[in-house]
Amino acid sequence: MNIYTFCPRDRFGSNTYLIEIDGEYAVIDPSVDYETVRLSHDSIDGKVKFILLTHAHFDHMLAIDSWAEQCQNVYVGTRDAAALSDSYLNCYLGFMGVRDGYFGKYSTVGEGDILELGGERITVIDCPGHTPGGVSYRIGDSLFVGDTAFAGGGYGRCDLPGGDIDALEKTLIRLITREREATLYPGHGPSTTLTELIHHFR
Repeated sequence: MNIYTFCPRDRFGSNTYLIEIDGEYAVIDPSVDYETVRLSHDSIDGKVKFILLTHAHFDHMLAIDSWAEQCQNVYVGTRDAAALSDSYLNCYLGFMGVRDGYFGKYSTVGEGDILELGGERITVIDCPGHTPGGVSYRIGDSLFVGDTAFAGGGYGRCDLPGGDIDALEKTLIRLITREREATLYPGHGPSTTLTELIHHFR
């Protein structure tokens, strides 16, 4: 598996991850537009199988329409689905002062669902807290967690619509217990490990 990280030059700095396994691609949290990624990875043409959202905040789907033109397989956590097109819930209104969102086709995923990319399993893990329907995607020992946790012991704010600090605490405890050996790829900043998070949360 190859993991490529892209980050837009804006004030939000939300990571986009391009995953390649055996010639098939998935994009996680498309904040960077398709053509920008294609400039350095022209092999993605016609080979993007999934668009995976860790949650439905606007900064993690800023460029989703450009990817959806190439691939209609958009996945989002069940309890975040309504936020895709709701400018209040997806925070377009609060941060950008505009009514916007994603209005295309999508499918919902939740705990234990399995997708396959290049013969490898992508396992969905429910991670409520930052948003009601946040999910993580585990591929091997790599865990794409969105804004659930950050390097240095940080975690996503819970004062936005639908946030729940108690739910996030339970999510973090669950991840630390279940996914102890994983490398975490957060929605902002560098990758980290659950071992590092354990150190900060002691």
